[in-house]
Amino acid sequence: MPPKGSGASSVDEWVGRLVAAKDKDSDLESILKPRMELLMDPKFNRPEQHGNTIAGLQETAKKCPSIFSRPPILKLLLDLLRVVFGPAPREGHFQQNLAVELLWAAYQDVEHWPTGLVGVFLADAMDKRSWVDSAGSSSLVANIVTAFPTSSCLPQAAAQKAHIRPGQPGNDPDPKRRKTEHPSPNLSAQAAPKAGDGAFFEEEEMLAG
Repeated sequence: MPPKGSGASSVDEWVGRLVAAKDKDSDLESILKPRMELLMDPKFNRPEQHGNTIAGLQETAKKCPSIFSRPPILKLLLDLLRVVFGPAPREGHFQQNLAVELLWAAYQDVEHWPTGLVGVFLADAMDKRSWVDSAGSSSLVANIVTAFPTSSCLPQAAAQKAHIRPGQPGNDPDPKRRKTEHPSPNLSAQAAPKAGDGAFFEEEEMLAG
């Protein structure tokens, strides 16, 4: 049986509530936070354990993708990308594949991307590579890389470990030049958390703003 909060109402019902609350951050968070926290829980590591959550999030991304760029929802998605679930299968962890899908829906037509998104990319690219190498992440990753317009924006050692060349497009056939919300993000990596732990990046520039 799906855990409480993951399938108590129909997809149409709770997605409709989300869309109606698209500009109300507190309402969005109250609807999505319980579902997102279950996605971060390593005990619920199969898609069928999440009831209609996955289908509902995908439907929301089609109807109103901007919901996933709202600050509290963006934070939940970035936290999901930060979670270390264990060794990633070839196709990646379904929870993080879903987060990537929702972030791409939210930002594919947006020029300015959040600094935190660049931070979680660097963290995964330089360490576990649990989602940056999955096929479904290629468009998001290719466009994140364009946030580094020159090699001076990313230390050479970091670029080599992340397997990227700053200022060069990735595998996406037509990546757009992206800009971060802050021109010089000051991101310092800390120890990566295990599943269920908190964030492990100090997004100093983002907080300062």
